[in-house]
Amino acid sequence: MRPKRRLAGLVAILVCTGVAAGAGQDQGAAGPPAWVGDLSPIGPADWSYDRAAHLLERAAFGGTPDEIERFAAMTPEAAVDSLVAYESIDNSHLPAFAHSRDEQGRKMFHEILQPPFHLEIFYNIEYALEHGQSLGVEVDYSDPANRNQEPAAAGYFMVSGSRLEMDRAVQWWADRMLNTRRPLEEKMVLFWHGHFATQEQKVHDYEKMLIQQEMFRTNATGSLRDLLIGIGKDPAMIRYLDNVDNVVGHANENFAREIMELFAMGEGRGYTEADIRDAARAFTGWTYHPQNEHQFVFRADAHDYGQKTIFGQTGGFEGEDVVDLILQQEATASFMAPKIYRFFVREDPSPELQLELAAVLRDANYELKPLLKTIFLSRDFYSQASYATHIKSPVHLLVSTYKKLGVTAVPGTPNFKYTAQALGQEPFNPPNVAGWTGGPAWINPATLLTRANFAKRVFFPEPEPNLNTATYNFQYRCWREGCVDTTGMSPVLADHPLLIEMVAADQRQAAARQARAERQAQRAAAPDRDEAEGEDSADIPLDAGLTVDLSTDYAAVAADPELQRAKEGWVRSYATPTGQRRARRLSPPIPLTVAEIDLVAMIRGAGLTRVDEVTDYFIHRFLRVPLTDNRRQILVDVLTRGTGSATIDYRQPDLETALREALHVLLGMSEYQLA
Repeated sequence: MRPKRRLAGLVAILVCTGVAAGAGQDQGAAGPPAWVGDLSPIGPADWSYDRAAHLLERAAFGGTPDEIERFAAMTPEAAVDSLVAYESIDNSHLPAFAHSRDEQGRKMFHEILQPPFHLEIFYNIEYALEHGQSLGVEVDYSDPANRNQEPAAAGYFMVSGSRLEMDRAVQWWADRMLNTRRPLEEKMVLFWHGHFATQEQKVHDYEKMLIQQEMFRTNATGSLRDLLIGIGKDPAMIRYLDNVDNVVGHANENFAREIMELFAMGEGRGYTEADIRDAARAFTGWTYHPQNEHQFVFRADAHDYGQKTIFGQTGGFEGEDVVDLILQQEATASFMAPKIYRFFVREDPSPELQLELAAVLRDANYELKPLLKTIFLSRDFYSQASYATHIKSPVHLLVSTYKKLGVTAVPGTPNFKYTAQALGQEPFNPPNVAGWTGGPAWINPATLLTRANFAKRVFFPEPEPNLNTATYNFQYRCWREGCVDTTGMSPVLADHPLLIEMVAADQRQAAARQARAERQAQRAAAPDRDEAEGEDSADIPLDAGLTVDLSTDYAAVAADPELQRAKEGWVRSYATPTGQRRARRLSPPIPLTVAEIDLVAMIRGAGLTRVDEVTDYFIHRFLRVPLTDNRRQILVDVLTRGTGSATIDYRQPDLETALREALHVLLGMSEYQLA
């Protein structure tokens, strides 16, 4: 049987890059043509190992042979139920995200930067007077320059710290996707993250992003109504779409527009600009607490209680009322159901199929489980049109690769976040409010090469291309040991400019602490000594010597060029690196671990003795698309050259390397990009 070519856009790219596209279709695996568009469920007689593998590839992140065997032993309905109705499955083995903390055990960053700490200069000074330092910086109460760098340092601390914590959060989420016993839950979290797209680059608060993700996890397969209300009350979304500025008399339309255009109804479908304007008024006062930005509050004083007309209905509508009105619109189900279908099945459902899917969602009162079960049980899901036609997203590619390799911990190298970013899908930073385009957009000549390079770096680890090794090692040592003692460091590391600067700063601060301790000891030894001048800083008024508040008195700064230069210098030369340095000191780097892979043990466990057997085993384990004879022969030849024989000699010392080289070739093929 001649293999059929799939995904014309992908094939064109592969041809342009000189790679033959051999994506074929096994008629024994995919259902007959009559199954296309048929939502009726398949029966036990239609169930097989291959179809169980297809289900796990699409509804989860792939599966190991043992996992696939377990699903194949079930009925189709039981297999789907175990994925969709997962609430009773224990997931307690997954650790919660471990927030970085300072020396006092305070969580980064809001327990350290409690308002008005980073907003009010006199609070900064007061804290510094009491503790001798703030943000790890020695503060001289008599020096306005030193006082005023604190708010700037705090701001840079927050931005830098959030970015570092977000890197750790990506690694944590990747491990969760790999090891969860509820894979559909995390797959839906990934879907909602792309649907209700929110960028940490604008939010600048990793904890808001994690709170949003947990809301997605709680409602992953629940009610669309709960999700729409939840995203409206979500602090990250409030910040991202500026609903914090949405107040009576000055309505901000961003969220109201996107909840219709992107989150529920689809662009230009069933709403007008007037509907958006009045919906924005209904969401006025939806914001977060000024002293706890992680908590939603409804500000009655900022809410517009006037009459509003939305979708032809008039009333004193509030935010939740708008969500209910949206769910009454025909466009909502006909937009949301096909979008979920495209994420799991294929890009081109027929108009008739879209109407059927919309009816399932609407009839279930927008509960998501009935729609998901309908999709995963349908003959259409296992039809020829749906088989091996889905281009893996970058996150799916990375997680499923580790899953199929039997890896149980996502390695630090290749770095998950940077690799996904290079492939076009950086978690927690979608490109815009519309999220990732997906589908054929995942593939171009550059990303296809990067996908192959990812496989190479899994099997043959090398230093992170985006990370200076000396800097990384120093950061890790800095976090662990305090950045002072250079004993035992290599000459290269000991002479690193970053190390020299930070050690010098540490030494200056240590000297200042020692001097303060000596002064305190002297005062304790002579408590009655008259100190008319220069007494303990606690006895000096907070505003002593402060002639202008450089953080808030912008008119004074603008009128004095020297003040301008001074403020700029403090921010650039002192506050900026101080804040960034403090963040690095508190956020532990991701360890540069490598994937624990033992391919020799894998094939030995399968009882394989010949090169062609190993080749077929790898193809069966890793591909959803069969290889042509010519493409299969490429793998046989690579493995034969590596082993020097057509048979497998388990005593061969470099057998692991030969197996890795062959599997690297397989995972770099166009067929591996398809699910």
